[in-house]
Amino acid sequence: MRSTIICVDDEKVLLNVLAEQLQSWFGEHYIIEKALSGAECLEIIDNCIEEHRDVSVVISDYIMPVMKGDELLEKIKEKDPKIKKIMLTGYSSIEGIINAINKAGLYRFISKPWDNKDLMLTLLEAIKSYEHENITLDLAHKYEALNAKYQTLVDTNNKAVSSIVEVLAAAADSRSGAKEGHSKRVAQFAVFLGNALKLDKNEITELSKAALLHDVGKLMLSDEDINEINECKDSNVTSTAIRKKQIENTEFLLKTLPDFNKLFEAIKYQYEEFIGSGPFNAAGTEIPLHSRIIAISNQFDYLKNKPEKLSLNDVVNQLNDGKDILYDPKLIDLFVKIIKPSI
Repeated sequence: MRSTIICVDDEKVLLNVLAEQLQSWFGEHYIIEKALSGAECLEIIDNCIEEHRDVSVVISDYIMPVMKGDELLEKIKEKDPKIKKIMLTGYSSIEGIINAINKAGLYRFISKPWDNKDLMLTLLEAIKSYEHENITLDLAHKYEALNAKYQTLVDTNNKAVSSIVEVLAAAADSRSGAKEGHSKRVAQFAVFLGNALKLDKNEITELSKAALLHDVGKLMLSDEDINEINECKDSNVTSTAIRKKQIENTEFLLKTLPDFNKLFEAIKYQYEEFIGSGPFNAAGTEIPLHSRIIAISNQFDYLKNKPEKLSLNDVVNQLNDGKDILYDPKLIDLFVKIIKPSI
């Protein structure tokens, strides 16, 4: 649908001359409308809006009865600020021009009698500016719509992943014989320590998810392997073969999840001992930070929920016994420092 250019002048002869001139230049691609007053111009704009037709440019005289040009252009701005507004007059009025610029967003001021070349170039620039802004606005709206759809998909996917993670964590707790809610508590303790280390929001999210799934590989272990793990929890001498089998199972179960690599790395190295005698022989800070955090959080929850009901001091003492050997000493010190006042 063709866009509209409106000419406004209370002098009928000049209005017809201007409209004919515009018709010869732009009539093939634009509808040229004439208005003898501001009120008539506003009515044309209202009709265009109702008919879903664009108004690209309004060229208005300044000195007109009832409603001057600057007043008209201000009202046009209220109806549609995208319309380009050009003031055309033979009388100089600084006040009117300033009003039109400040209040109506005047695009250009041209004096009568106008120069045809100047008028044509000004109109071409105004039309180009209007169409560019329209395209930009249209693209912005399309981008917003696409972004909203994308965000909905992301949110839906995140909710689905969260549900899967929670189901797997609960199943792993049941399979391993851990006290109900073990994986959730390990995740809470891990996040507690992660926040104390001032990890950023994304890292905290990754850490929490990995901690929730730290036991998921046990779902595919045999009863014999599960029994051996449970019998060896206090001594930390579970066979390397079983731990590696558990990690392989974890990879198989989680490889389709988003951010799998970071998630899997944190779980894979959770059984590494700080001195370097774990399943993959990583030592010290070679062990990923998230893995070191999960190891401490996991052991703390296990000790705290043993059937013999250890006191907090006993739990802390046993964690301290593993410093420099099983666990990162700096993380143990920080964990003990922050966990005591919170329990």
